[in-house]
Amino acid sequence: MSAVITARSVPAASSRTPAAGVAAALVVLLGGCAADPPPPPPPVPTFAATTSSSPTVSTSTAPRFPESCGNLISTRDVDLAVGQPVVGRVRSIVGVPEPKIKRLARLTCQYGLPEQPPPAGAPPAPVPLEISVSRYADDASATERMTATIESERARGAAPTTVPVAGATGTVLVTSERRMLVASTGTTTLAITLLPGLADDRTAEVLSELGGRVLIAVT
Repeated sequence: MSAVITARSVPAASSRTPAAGVAAALVVLLGGCAADPPPPPPPVPTFAATTSSSPTVSTSTAPRFPESCGNLISTRDVDLAVGQPVVGRVRSIVGVPEPKIKRLARLTCQYGLPEQPPPAGAPPAPVPLEISVSRYADDASATERMTATIESERARGAAPTTVPVAGATGTVLVTSERRMLVASTGTTTLAITLLPGLADDRTAEVLSELGGRVLIAVT
């Protein structure tokens, strides 16, 4: 008797093994993360500009008024302008303010004085060269003082002559007693006097040169 063997159908194993399922889950998870945009970076903090409470300092101020003759003009420059050494002592005279004429400061420099001052009671020695600068409260007061000096010298017989003085116009006044230059620029006035015998052959040139050097130093 022949035996009949019946084959029993066995369900096929699923092709998605546990390892394949995990991999698929990771792919889905990673795919979801890649799809989301990255969070924006935090904003950069800004700071409001602070306004300084310090006052603004102007640099367009007038030069400091000289305190001594050495600050005004050197003796070397004096000698160069005169064309010869002005031998002798230099004396500085610092003036006081005069509110009545609105004068704020004054400095007078005398050159060529004797090395030894005259004894007490003796007449003062003549001053071969004198330079005087003044500063006033306003331009009008400075011009008024210069004009008054010119009129005073003309009343003594001086004939005025104009000369250039460092961009300004000066007036030379010559009498038998002295040779004088007066000039003004802004609030500053200048007066220079020479005794007869000192640079008589080029008085106007010397006064113009000296005046120019002085005005440049104080303006």
